[in-house]
Amino acid sequence: MTFRYESETDILGWKTGVTTILYQNGVPMNFEIPSRPGRPHVTDNSCQNTTLSWTKPAQGSENIQQYMIYGRNHLNRHWKLLFTTLNDTPSVVISNLEEGKYRFKIQGITLAGYTEESDASDTIG
Repeated sequence: MTFRYESETDILGWKTGVTTILYQNGVPMNFEIPSRPGRPHVTDNSCQNTTLSWTKPAQGSENIQQYMIYGRNHLNRHWKLLFTTLNDTPSVVISNLEEGKYRFKIQGITLAGYTEESDASDTIG
């Protein structure tokens, strides 16, 4: 897999943008850089499991391969990677969280790298 970046200019020669072309085995791929995933929300919560769901990115979701789920409890200011999904399904069950209040956010994984992170969820717990 290779990338090629093409600079775009206007009539006056000013740079106006960049196009990224993804190649696999020398063939250009139809690849749209995904927007960020939707804000996660809890669909089920028990003392052992928390089920999160979110919407796929509005653009380029067909290029998402997996998602990373980050969380932080109310006592910690730093986000921690909690889980990486096995596929592009926009939901996950997180088991055995320590007791407390949590917020979550989601980031997609593509062949070309990572999407922007989603907005953080409401506080849960």
